[in-house]
Amino acid sequence: MDGHVVRERETDRISRSGWTTLAPLRETVRDPREILDRQSGSWWNEVASVVDEMSGRFREYRFADDAEIGILYVPAANEFDTHEPRDAGFRTLQHESLTDDFVDDRLTRPTLSPGREGGARFYVTTVGRYGVPMGSYEDIVSMPADALTVAGQDTRAGMTRQLWSARLAQAGSESLPDWEGNPRWTFTLFVGDGLCDDQAASGTVLKSRVRFRLGKPDRGIASARVAPAVEIQYT
Repeated sequence: MDGHVVRERETDRISRSGWTTLAPLRETVRDPREILDRQSGSWWNEVASVVDEMSGRFREYRFADDAEIGILYVPAANEFDTHEPRDAGFRTLQHESLTDDFVDDRLTRPTLSPGREGGARFYVTTVGRYGVPMGSYEDIVSMPADALTVAGQDTRAGMTRQLWSARLAQAGSESLPDWEGNPRWTFTLFVGDGLCDDQAASGTVLKSRVRFRLGKPDRGIASARVAPAVEIQYT
């Protein structure tokens, strides 16, 4: 894929995202376009290469064509805490049917890595309604690293609650990921966060709530998805 094409597509995606269209985010989160606008053509060519490599790596999985690969912005934690549950006042801006988030009481807060630009980071990962179906938590952690490596990175490291929460926020009021209102209901496993109380954590939007849940680590039903991710350094 051409870097110029990717630049146009991803800049448009960010311009329509929750970072720029939802008032609570627009007022507190640094506009990611400030960073993207200063990146060189070679940087965008690198992004395009990673998008192509990731798409090819996971194409063999059933429904993998449903997974839209693009750029995800993860803001600095002091601007938008991705582990903080959101109330109905925020979620109704994304969809009128949503109420307060549900978070399983057993879930702990994983440690956030510092990142760049005061914590802001960019990833190439799934950015649409669906992730990639690769089986259960146990299936995925038992896979050899080379089967999940893209651009020299083990993509399981970014399969986290932090990135999924950012993906949900970035969706704004368009095409919410793992939502029961989509043609297929799904949930995303947080493989990169490890087990919590011997259970696998996941995120979904079900019965009018964003839900951060725990479930059996060997549960490999078709609705279970993951979001492989590669961090992209920037200047």
